Amino acid sequence: MSTPNTWRNLALLAVTGVPKENIVYLVLTEFLLKHKHPDTRFNLYPQAWLKWKPEHEQDQRAEIPDMLVGNVTPPGVYPPFKIRFGIEVKRALDLMESLPPPAAIIANPRVRSAFHTLRFQAESQAKAAIKNQLSHTNTVSWILVVGPYWRHVKFGPFTPSGLSVRALKSSSSADFLATSLESDRVDKQAPPLTTLFLLCEDESFQRLEGILRATDTRAKILSDAYKDTVR
Repeated sequence: MSTPNTWRNLALLAVTGVPKENIVYLVLTEFLLKHKHPDTRFNLYPQAWLKWKPEHEQDQRAEIPDMLVGNVTPPGVYPPFKIRFGIEVKRALDLMESLPPPAAIIANPRVRSAFHTLRFQAESQAKAAIKNQLSHTNTVSWILVVGPYWRHVKFGPFTPSGLSVRALKSSSSADFLATSLESDRVDKQAPPLTTLFLLCEDESFQRLEGILRATDTRAKILSDAYKDTVR
C-alpha cells in the first residue's frame, strides 16, 4: 500500500459527514484497484442485473449487486462474465466517523445489525449469480461493506429449494419450508461478528489480496482466453 496518510484520508471520505453510498463505492473501488496487477487480473462490474428466474424470459424480478469482481469471458461465451466475489455496500454509521479500529466497534450492536441485514441481502444476490451461471460452483463469496469497514462471507452450497428463496423479498414459487426457515433466520438477533477489516489498514490489504489469489488460477484462464480470441 501507499503512505498511511494517503489511504487513511481516502477512507475518511467514506465516513466524514456519513455520505451516501456512491461515495463509499468510489472509496472501495480505489482500494480494489490497488490489487489490479497485471491490469488484466480482474474486471469490475457495477450494478449487474441478475434475473431471479433467468429461465423465464417474462419474469422481471432481479437482484442487483452493487459490484461484482471477476473476469469477462471470450466473445460468444455465455455468460459474458464470471465472478470471483460479489460486493454489497451500505453507507457508514455515525460511530465510524473517526475511523476507530475494527476491534473497537466489532461488538457494537448497531454494527452487528448492519452487517446482519446486509448478509441476507447479499445472499439473495449470490443465489441469483449462481442461477445466472456467473459462478463456477454452487458456492460463492461476497464482501459486505459498511462505510470503509468490511467482512468476507461465503454462501452455499444451496439446495434447489434454498435457491428458490429470497430472504428479504417474497417469491411466490419459493419452497414453503425453505421460506419459513429463511424467515426464522432473518428474525433472529444479529450474531457476533468474528472478523472486521478497515480498508486503509495493511491487514485489510492482505486479506483482499488473499481472496483474489485464491481465485487467480481459474481467472487467468479466462483472461488469457479473452486476450487470445480473434474478433
